[in-house]
Amino acid sequence: MNPIEPLEVTAFLLSYPADIRETALALRRTIYSVAPGSVETVHLPAKMISYSFARTYKDMLCVIMPYNGWVNLGFPMGSGLQYPQQILTGTGKRARHVKITGILQASTPAVNDLVREALKALTSRD
Repeated sequence: MNPIEPLEVTAFLLSYPADIRETALALRRTIYSVAPGSVETVHLPAKMISYSFARTYKDMLCVIMPYNGWVNLGFPMGSGLQYPQQILTGTGKRARHVKITGILQASTPAVNDLVREALKALTSRD
């Protein structure tokens, strides 16, 4: 699936370099390929795009956080993921992220599997 970027996402990403915009959009396609029914929300003050199944923090699947040299793919409940590949980083109580440095990395099997694992964890909660 190749979702059409809404104007809000396009406008948000315009302040970043072209390679960062393309990497963020590639991550967006990866997320939608795994979780096509997720709700996308641009959070301007936090400088991120979130993907969830309701507009609450506890239902958040992941976030795209662009920077000028890379894009973080964040998982608000990442510390609880049972994911064998050690690509998640961070020291927060719950949140973890993957630093994505290019468009090719955004659609690797490891990133796809991680989004899939996060979705599985989110949908299997009590």
